[in-house]
Amino acid sequence: MKKYSMFLILFAVILLINLTGCKPKKNISNDLTHIEFNDYPIVNDIKRNIVLVSTKEGINVTVKDLYLWLDLFYSGRKNEILSNRQELENLVNKIMDQKIGVYIAKKRGYDRDTEFLQKIDLLKKNMEYRTEVNLIKKLITLEVEKRINTSRSEVKKYYLKNKKDFDRYFVYIIRTECYSSSPEDEKLKAYNKIQKAYAELAQGGNFVNIAKKYTEGNPQWVGTGGLIGWIYLGTRSKEFDKNLLKMKVKTFSEPFLTPEGYNIIYVKDIQKFAERFNYIKNVYYDKMIIKLNPIVKGKILEKYKRTFSLKNLDYFIRGDYNKVNSDSLLNTKTKNVKENK
Repeated sequence: MKKYSMFLILFAVILLINLTGCKPKKNISNDLTHIEFNDYPIVNDIKRNIVLVSTKEGINVTVKDLYLWLDLFYSGRKNEILSNRQELENLVNKIMDQKIGVYIAKKRGYDRDTEFLQKIDLLKKNMEYRTEVNLIKKLITLEVEKRINTSRSEVKKYYLKNKKDFDRYFVYIIRTECYSSSPEDEKLKAYNKIQKAYAELAQGGNFVNIAKKYTEGNPQWVGTGGLIGWIYLGTRSKEFDKNLLKMKVKTFSEPFLTPEGYNIIYVKDIQKFAERFNYIKNVYYDKMIIKLNPIVKGKILEKYKRTFSLKNLDYFIRGDYNKVNSDSLLNTKTKNVKENK
């Protein structure tokens, strides 16, 4: 019994020494690249307790959170980030932004939404972090959607500014090849050939058959009777666009010269705003999502004031656990980020 009591006393003394930091400390550099959690026997408790940044709502970023992110997303740059105070602070801010986003989403009940829960069921095998990512995505998406006006008039404004990206023409071509560097007799030959093709078209000839007979160069055009397919303004030469803009559906052009030779085009179909409204609306919506996402996210998160205490990380490296756990640390060793108005 006496031996057993002595063993308990010895164990208690060793534990007290470990917890008070009285044991000999390893000679670890202040360089943040030398953090090695496995060097410390009480690391699992400490990782959760070292607060790097906090808000008045009680949202905290701990060393455990930091290392989770470093392992997941920055494993190749871990040492580089840890040794650069500004990069470290930026990363801690990113982690805090997500935690705030999840906090807001939960306050608004999005984590209990049926659609969200169904999606999460599909992610059960993934880590909890994936659930949080989906939750903050839902928060930001819903907030962004409130600000997007997809009325016909708004979509048309967007269309008029980007018209050439949406108007498209279904085109066939007859081309007789010649270039600025070609000999004069070749240029004349190409010109005479296109004129013959035009004359046959004017007499009611079939465009596809005439294209197969006269078109030179691109073998695909020759084989398909001059089929180019859907094209947009700005994808070819200025001379080509100039003639394309004059065209009406199911008409062919007069011969015109481009850097590649003489051309006649036939436009089978033209699709502009009315025919492409749904497509334009979807493109407009996607562009607005991309544009508004960072703006809306910033406005949602900016009111949550942060208090930094990255010195905690330094104390941990040195093994000064008593300083890490000091209640006064956040009040004396902090940098406050002013709340945006």
